[in-house]
Amino acid sequence: QDLYLYDVLRADRTTAAHGLELRVPFLDHAFTSYYLSLPASERAPTKERAEKYLLRKAFDDLDLIPSEILWRPKEAFSDGVAAKKKSLFQYMQEYAETQVSDADLQRASTLYSTNTPKTKEAFLYRSIFDKYYPGQQHLTPYMWLPKWCGDQTDPSARVLNHYKEQQGDANKS
Repeated sequence: QDLYLYDVLRADRTTAAHGLELRVPFLDHAFTSYYLSLPASERAPTKERAEKYLLRKAFDDLDLIPSEILWRPKEAFSDGVAAKKKSLFQYMQEYAETQVSDADLQRASTLYSTNTPKTKEAFLYRSIFDKYYPGQQHLTPYMWLPKWCGDQTDPSARVLNHYKEQQGDANKS
């Protein structure tokens, strides 16, 4: 429901900053309403059904997209810029370790009463945000991850169980 505050807004702002316009065809109101009317159990990824399974299946017999592309494991946007063996989030966690001390992280709740960072990486991002946008923390009303992420707190898709399972299956073939 608040997707516009997170992925959509971020994608719009980052592309616009570089003079590009983002097109998001699957945010069409009619398509979104129809898709959300389907049972959640049919939409959620599982070990047997990859993300966007219904959309992939709709294209399966049309010979528009090669099967190895259509059914390949989904790569998260930020993870796709790094090697498979070591994801961008791992590089960023290592970098944050060198930039944020344990003492800094212990002061997090004093410094940031709203959306308090829980990791050094989150603390680093928050301090950068506050440097460039002081007093604007209200623009992010709460920290958000999709419900199907479960207890996961890292936004990288590579840490999700169904991603790991699909990668394991892809490596077997």
